Amino acid sequence: MSSQYTDRGFAWVVLGASFLNFFLISGIMRTFGILYAELLQTYDKSAGNTAFLGSLLLFVNSIAGPISGLLSMHFSFKWCTIIGGLVSCLGMVTSSMTNDIDMLYLTYSCLLGVGFGLSYPPTLSIINFYFDKRRAFANGILTASFGLSSLIYPTLYRKLIDYYGIHGAMLILGGLLLNICVGGSFFRQPRNFMRPSAQINSPDSKKLLSHTNEGSNNKSKLIFAIDKVLDMFRIYSVALRNTSFLLYCFAMSFALVGYSSIFMILPPHIESQQFTKDDAVIVLTVIGATEFIIRFFSGIIIDKQWLSVQTMFILTMFTGGICAIALTFFRSMPINIIYAVTVGIFPGILHSLRPLLVVSSLGLKILPIAYPLSTLFSNTACLIGQPGLGWLEDYTGNWNVSFYTIGGLFFASSLCVLVERMLVKDKETQNEEIVINTDDVVVDVAKTYQNNMENKDCDDVKTSLVIKVP
Repeated sequence: MSSQYTDRGFAWVVLGASFLNFFLISGIMRTFGILYAELLQTYDKSAGNTAFLGSLLLFVNSIAGPISGLLSMHFSFKWCTIIGGLVSCLGMVTSSMTNDIDMLYLTYSCLLGVGFGLSYPPTLSIINFYFDKRRAFANGILTASFGLSSLIYPTLYRKLIDYYGIHGAMLILGGLLLNICVGGSFFRQPRNFMRPSAQINSPDSKKLLSHTNEGSNNKSKLIFAIDKVLDMFRIYSVALRNTSFLLYCFAMSFALVGYSSIFMILPPHIESQQFTKDDAVIVLTVIGATEFIIRFFSGIIIDKQWLSVQTMFILTMFTGGICAIALTFFRSMPINIIYAVTVGIFPGILHSLRPLLVVSSLGLKILPIAYPLSTLFSNTACLIGQPGLGWLEDYTGNWNVSFYTIGGLFFASSLCVLVERMLVKDKETQNEEIVINTDDVVVDVAKTYQNNMENKDCDDVKTSLVIKVP
């Protein structure tokens, strides 16, 4: 992105549109615990099998993510997001029309998952091209929408269910998801991904990541599409050979299973202590309010370089693990509220840190493809992890062991990043160049591994794509 377009002007419009989309998407995903508790009572299914609805949604979302990244880079961030909004609405509306929980696996988990998978990655990726010096702050604002949705959606969902039942609530929320299309309509393709024909007179044309050139006009659309898919897998091969990226993927996977599971099991855990459904809503609302405030400050701390992304990740996830285990020793509403505050402060900044970790390991230019790849790791872990926590409740009769497991997952995520820090510190600078040949484009992927401890700007390990047109 040219400097005249970053950190100013239209960049804030894009951030506002992305904030709207994240608010709508996270509102559905973060309040699954309320739907989960209602489904347990309505359909009388096992906790583990019912939890599979949420984990399958995350998994399908992650499968669609890499496809979304590819379509965004080579075609349009805007239209990919709009199509995702339409599919999301369709998934929620059709879910409202079924009385069979098995059908929800198709409508809620699969259709809604595809819709979110198409709209989520471009929404997250695009702001990183419009912000440079304030990138962490912009990510903090964007992911603060998670906190705002947790502040509003639990009460909204509860009231809708009370007044209209599960099916009426889903129908109304499906209509709200159409606003993802409104947010996506404000997106403009980053200059990095514009085709040369649209930038003939642009000084940035030499920096294009898109592998399209004049020779591509002579190819059939099928060959062109095959080339783009092959390029995506070539980038994957580069990413998967990056030690930092792999360790970050494991760290984010452990952390996401633990963090997302809190929203699934906390409402039934509170209700099992003889508190009301409204009490569970209050606790989720407190998490949202705390996150909404904290995520602004987390971006400022990183941008000011008071703490590196990695250090913040280690400290917050480790503390989140301690708090999850400590919760099981108390049975009072004030303690539940205090725990909600700790969730918002510590593991609550996870989503702000995830794109920054990917950028720190692979660079900015392949973020639209690399981030969905990391999400595929994380959500695949959720596919097994979330039902597993439900099955633990089926086996033990309470949620305590599930919270012990969440604590262990947070500890494991901190350990992965700590190991990565130690490896990078001891690693000498090395360079690796991988040349990818297509019919008429040569792509040099140059990877430079540097000592992360000497640079806290999240650019310590850089990957650049240089397009050479013969």
